[in-house]
Amino acid sequence: GRTDYRARIRLVNQDKNKYNTPKYR
Repeated sequence: GRTDYRARIRLVNQDKNKYNTPKYR
């Protein structure tokens, strides 16, 4: 859903250092 997508992006943005990969992007 849209929420999942947004939530994932938010998590990636917060943990950019941890998940600095295109897979999580």
